[in-house]
Amino acid sequence: MSKTPRLNGHGIGFIFTIILLCVFTATALVVVFIGSNVYKNTASNMEDAFAGRTALSFVAKQIRQYDSVESISVGTVEEAQALIFKEETPDGVFFKYIYYYDNYLRELYANEDFEPTGSSGQPLVLVDGFSVSDNQDGTITYSITSTSGAVSQATMAIQSQK
Repeated sequence: MSKTPRLNGHGIGFIFTIILLCVFTATALVVVFIGSNVYKNTASNMEDAFAGRTALSFVAKQIRQYDSVESISVGTVEEAQALIFKEETPDGVFFKYIYYYDNYLRELYANEDFEPTGSSGQPLVLVDGFSVSDNQDGTITYSITSTSGAVSQATMAIQSQK
């Protein structure tokens, strides 16, 4: 007489419990992986948006600070468009340049005898581009391209005319 193994109710219940535990664990891991990707993307988008807003606000602050037709002009620093602010002090004439070079919005403060180069400015914010134009109607339009490719643009009126 040969004995055939039989699964009783306890054995099937145990196997079902193990399978259910494995399914629950797999589902939990999938949810954790999906959540980490969502968090990573959200953090990246927030960082990128912060950099764009910071750059826009910085340029707006500089335009407000130098708010005069005689003090604000558009030019270039090594073929990169630049916003140039002129400041006359008892020590001489100084210029502040805001421009894009080597993936950064940069700022350079120098006297009138200094010939600015792209690398001579202080890196401010990591961006993918900066453009500026004098609209010849008392306004300046500038745009910042963030590292994700989003373009933010603003137009500022120069309040103090000649």
